[in-house]
Amino acid sequence: MIYIRQTVFLLILGLLMAFATAGCADRSESTERTTEAVAPQTDISSVTASTDYQEGAVTRADTPVPVPVPVSEFRLCSMEDPELGTLYYWLYVPANATAKMPLILYLHGGSGKGENPELITDVDGFPRYLRDGQLGDVRAFAVIPQLTADRRGWSDIRTSLLRLLDMVAETYGTDRDNVALTGHSMGGTGTWSVALSCPGVFARIAPLSGSIRCTPENLRKLADLPIRAFVGSADTIVPPDSTLTFVEALREAGADAAVTVFDGADHFSVPSLAYLDRDTDLVGWLTGNQKSTAEEGYHG
Repeated sequence: MIYIRQTVFLLILGLLMAFATAGCADRSESTERTTEAVAPQTDISSVTASTDYQEGAVTRADTPVPVPVPVSEFRLCSMEDPELGTLYYWLYVPANATAKMPLILYLHGGSGKGENPELITDVDGFPRYLRDGQLGDVRAFAVIPQLTADRRGWSDIRTSLLRLLDMVAETYGTDRDNVALTGHSMGGTGTWSVALSCPGVFARIAPLSGSIRCTPENLRKLADLPIRAFVGSADTIVPPDSTLTFVEALREAGADAAVTVFDGADHFSVPSLAYLDRDTDLVGWLTGNQKSTAEEGYHG
């Protein structure tokens, strides 16, 4: 009889653990990334505690408040989407997370397309900075989806992106009125296009090295949205002209918009100049903790 009870207990425990880990893929990857993001003086027991939090990260609409842990996490997760099937995404969970925190949606560039999420973090940019702790203590959640190779651009999956944002908000209780959108290259163009097609969803956007058509309709749709754009003057892959023209037209209409031109910077230099500059504090602006970022004009 005792043996039967132990067997039943172990079966139930196994089912509960399988259910709890259903939301995220590759737990070993998550633990490795968490270790990289922890300061050297952090005890390994703190890293283990963060893994315990991952196991409890199950969508529950009635209690969408994360259990606070003392270290940040950067882990690979997935979502089953009716349009795309399995959507893989990186998720950053801030240390000591609470309900009603900001959420940043990042859209990667063309080199990140495919079936391997590591392509996103292999290049110099926001996801790598976040994973490696170069941005410091970011007081916001961040979600970084991967676009599959069969899709032309981010506007192709805008409804799936909205479902992803809803899922994160329901799971972690993030502030639906404080969602920022940013991205570089194809993701910069995607930032413009997704913001245009999803009015009222984003509190602010920061497109890097993207392009947009300067039309009366586009100007009208984005007139009330705070915008900080960043381009390189020597960018020959996505020339800065369309961004400069569009932001200038927005400013003439009285919009809260600015563009920073990094003098002499090529296409691939823009992310580090924009995201890592402490004076600009773009990440602080994206979270809503700063009123403004870099001024309009050129920066060497």
